Amino acid sequence: MNAVVQVFAGIAVLVHLLAFAWEVLLFERPGVHHGIELVEP
Repeated sequence: MNAVVQVFAGIAVLVHLLAFAWEVLLFERPGVHHGIELVEP
């Protein structure tokens, strides 16, 4: 059970790091918004 919890915690960390990079670090790049259609490039 402990290994399963650690795997899901690791996946959660990766998802949060990806979301941080996407929203903060790559926000100015037009290609990031290509699939969202909220911001015009």
